[in-house]
Amino acid sequence: MSEELPDSTTDRAIVGARERGEERTGIRSRAHANESCTMLVSGFMVPRDKVYSVAPTDPIRDIGNIMANKYVGCVVVLNGMEAVGIVTKTDMTRAFMEQRSLTSQAQDIMKKNLVTVESTMSRDEAAEVFERYGVHHAIVLQGGTGSGSGNFVGLISAWDVAREVVLDSKAWPWSRPTSAGQHGPFPRRE
Repeated sequence: MSEELPDSTTDRAIVGARERGEERTGIRSRAHANESCTMLVSGFMVPRDKVYSVAPTDPIRDIGNIMANKYVGCVVVLNGMEAVGIVTKTDMTRAFMEQRSLTSQAQDIMKKNLVTVESTMSRDEAAEVFERYGVHHAIVLQGGTGSGSGNFVGLISAWDVAREVVLDSKAWPWSRPTSAGQHGPFPRRE
């Protein structure tokens, strides 16, 4: 009995990944084969338990120590289990330029209008959010019925999105047009 050959680019991509022993979470299912095959935010976000966070009353000295020692560009400000703000390197630079005291609190410099994405958004939809709002970090929410509602489950950055683009271009080379107009190793179907 001969093995059935893949009949579409999406099928070839799935088979190729399995042959290389790659198992990636967040890939859209075959039911979405007519859509672009892309990673979901839930597949590459930094999960909540690995996100550095502070309380609203924590001094900015502590935030600076976290950023410098952990090599991160932001910390999430949590009030209990709810994300209420974010402090980025830019906010810390602004606090320095304003000559704020190192005992100033996170709530004094944090951004309160959080940019959020849903964990079920595609990588490309998340990239559109970054472009629309001109930010580099977004809070990931899950559940909820309206914009900005839901549970804080993680964080993504523009770098995370860029890394996924690079990984996709390496893992699925036929999804990028070549100079000859073909999509990678397979001839284009007309």
